[in-house]
Amino acid sequence: MKYLDVIRPVEVTLPPHGIKVIESHHGQRFEPVELCHTFAKFLFVLDGKGILQANKKFVLYPSALVYVPAGLRHTLMDRESPLVIYAVCFDPRHFDRHLQDCLSRDGIHHWSLAHQSPHLLTETRRDIRELMHEQRDLRPGWECQQHALINQLLVRAVRLTVRESSEVISSSEGSGVHRVQKYIDSFNYRMLHDTLDTAASACGISRRRFTDLFKTLTGETFHTYVRKRRIERAKQLLIETDLSVAGVAFESGFEDISHFHRIFRILVGQTPGDFGKSHRQ
Repeated sequence: MKYLDVIRPVEVTLPPHGIKVIESHHGQRFEPVELCHTFAKFLFVLDGKGILQANKKFVLYPSALVYVPAGLRHTLMDRESPLVIYAVCFDPRHFDRHLQDCLSRDGIHHWSLAHQSPHLLTETRRDIRELMHEQRDLRPGWECQQHALINQLLVRAVRLTVRESSEVISSSEGSGVHRVQKYIDSFNYRMLHDTLDTAASACGISRRRFTDLFKTLTGETFHTYVRKRRIERAKQLLIETDLSVAGVAFESGFEDISHFHRIFRILVGQTPGDFGKSHRQ
């Protein structure tokens, strides 16, 4: 990755494995030019405000994620303050056609990740960081790792397009309490491995503030809440799968099997093995 303070859009040439990540740091006199690439790209806005003009205008602001399919004419323009954008460019021939068709059907897609589930912004930022790290460090297998990360971005984007509008936080609901409530409402099996610090970071607030708001909204501490959700997930896996008890503990977010046995017996009144046998019968 190369830092670029530019006054015109950056020209990109993809390497043989078909992926290039660029930071485009617009100068004060950035000149908008119409673009049309042979590659597709994700744009993630880190700072500034602007407009992406295609078949219609899309407002760009921090934490906005944009998907631009290959072959679509578009223009980037700054507005109010210069944009700082990470462009994740990739050759569409290297990736799943169906996923790309789902995204390309309506042209450009634009999401405000700050108003989605808190984890989406954290995960997207992490993936883009990893793409840049792999590109810079060139460790063994870096091309394969970049391919995996692009696929992850594509899947996440497709799932965003089908997400029900009721799951999206409106722009007027950006306070800490609403972000924590959104975290609680969207809690799923992937979050069973969250720590207090991870959860607070996903909501963009301090650990202490998150702890207070979480207790107010749920009546439980974060630790107690997650422990109960882990046991619920474990019960489901014991009933519906043929996983070993060790496998159930692992998938439910428990790092230590003896700890899992002890907590399960306290909360359920049976050992995991006995619970699974009785309910499967």
